[in-house]
Amino acid sequence: MPQSGSTSSLLSRLNGPWHQRALLIFMVIVIAHLAEHIVQAYQVYALDWPVHQARGVLGQWFPWLVHSEALHYGYAVIMLVGIWILLSGFAGRSRTWWLAALIIQFWHHIEHALLQEQAIAGHNLFGSPVPVSIVQLWIPRVELHLLYNSLVFVPMIVALGFHLLPSAPEAAAMRCGCALRAAAPRLEARCSGVPAAANLWAFRPRGRLTGGAVEAAILHGLRHMRRLDRGARRQIRNGPRDL
Repeated sequence: MPQSGSTSSLLSRLNGPWHQRALLIFMVIVIAHLAEHIVQAYQVYALDWPVHQARGVLGQWFPWLVHSEALHYGYAVIMLVGIWILLSGFAGRSRTWWLAALIIQFWHHIEHALLQEQAIAGHNLFGSPVPVSIVQLWIPRVELHLLYNSLVFVPMIVALGFHLLPSAPEAAAMRCGCALRAAAPRLEARCSGVPAAANLWAFRPRGRLTGGAVEAAILHGLRHMRRLDRGARRQIRNGPRDL
């Protein structure tokens, strides 16, 4: 039970106060891996290198990085687990896109599992001289895994866009501080009166100031700004009462 509690606490932190840092580290790894596939494709198509010599950047110094099925499968598992672990930190549209990346990566991981099984068993599928995955029957390996990594990367980027710039309901459901702007306030010219802005702080929650309390204070101020705005418009339509 204590171990389960510590695991739950770690997941809560990774999707709460540590979410931004965890995403940054994870995305650096993801982008570096995708870059290796892009370089490998460039070596094949732009430099006209033979496929067995097109090993990306690190593979030029460490060829086993490219030829080890265990390493490829290990990265696919790490990628799958990483996306899954960080999923609960997303809300709304960002969660939908991040979940799409998880589903695509799950299939990508299945393809690598097939390659790894063939490498372990020493018997390749479909009479192939080398380990082969299912979709690889139609798309060559270099292009296929560049495609897989791109298909996972694109929804991740879309998810991050919605996560960094959430709507008010999405921000209210978030437990992290990843948002680049406050959830609700867009101080337009018509809502920039000093009394309304000052009233933003009229709502002061008791106890510890949490992200939810800040959100509530912001929404409280916005509601007051809208009321003042409606009152000002009404006065303009009706004209001054003392004339």
